[in-house]
Amino acid sequence: MTGAQEYWLYGLRIRSEVDLPELPLASPGAAPDVVISVGTVEAPGPGSDIQLLPDGAMFEVQGTARYSIHHGTAIVVDSAAGAPARNVRLFLLGSAMGMLIHQRRLLPLHANTIMVGGKAIVIMGHSGAGKSTLAALFHDLGSTVLGDDVCVVRVDGDRPTASAGLPRLRLWKNALEATGRDHAFYPLSYTGEEGFDKFDVTLDQQPPPQGEVELAAIYDLEKGEKLTIKPLHGVEAAEAVIANTYRGDYVALVGNSRGHWEDCVRLVQRTPVLRLERPWDLSRSAQVAEKILEHAVSMVEQTQDQSSI
Repeated sequence: MTGAQEYWLYGLRIRSEVDLPELPLASPGAAPDVVISVGTVEAPGPGSDIQLLPDGAMFEVQGTARYSIHHGTAIVVDSAAGAPARNVRLFLLGSAMGMLIHQRRLLPLHANTIMVGGKAIVIMGHSGAGKSTLAALFHDLGSTVLGDDVCVVRVDGDRPTASAGLPRLRLWKNALEATGRDHAFYPLSYTGEEGFDKFDVTLDQQPPPQGEVELAAIYDLEKGEKLTIKPLHGVEAAEAVIANTYRGDYVALVGNSRGHWEDCVRLVQRTPVLRLERPWDLSRSAQVAEKILEHAVSMVEQTQDQSSI
């Protein structure tokens, strides 16, 4: 494919005609797992936001691009005239890649992932719960950010694993400044929308591993009056994972409802899931992050102790 570049994302080798500066480069040569090409995607008919095709699915973002996703191995991008490249990539690496991950029968969580003691710690939660803010604080405390906003989990081995996602953070202006950063040094995540003040934050850290990293714990992030951490078990834990599945409405579209449920159950049977409530007070966020990180370190130590038995 002329003009294509090779990248890594979620443990997959991606060959793309669309420039993806957010992603780490892969050495050329090996066959790609995913091919992203530029082409024509027919306009969708009336109906839902995403439409099924005989061999996949497609959706359109008005004024930005149309995307078609096939077999868990290919994405075609049809950009609108004059659309900012950053906006096209936002939906390509978000919703389009989310559909492809579901087509591959993997488990994407709406979560940020950090590395602690060589293990992966997942912080999942709804939009606005503060996942990226916590990840920024963990980074500032010395942890490596494995991925922002989406964590792809594999449960087919003895221990569930996570793979490196997007190696940057998206922070609202107030959260950005609360972590001691100046928004003037960072580009907007999305351009053309008045009042939108979310920024892409590149991280000064060693590149995360391209392979899979064993999961030590999953935290379900909620707002509360004080910091509390309690374990979830059984159905309650599985339901928390299901509720935080990235683009969970795609599960039924790809015909994987049963497989998705089984993956969620296997995940919570093998990995501790904890409800994390913490006060929504940016002035205290650094101190709260230190306490959460201490707990995460203890979870990693428990995992290592169990492995040695």
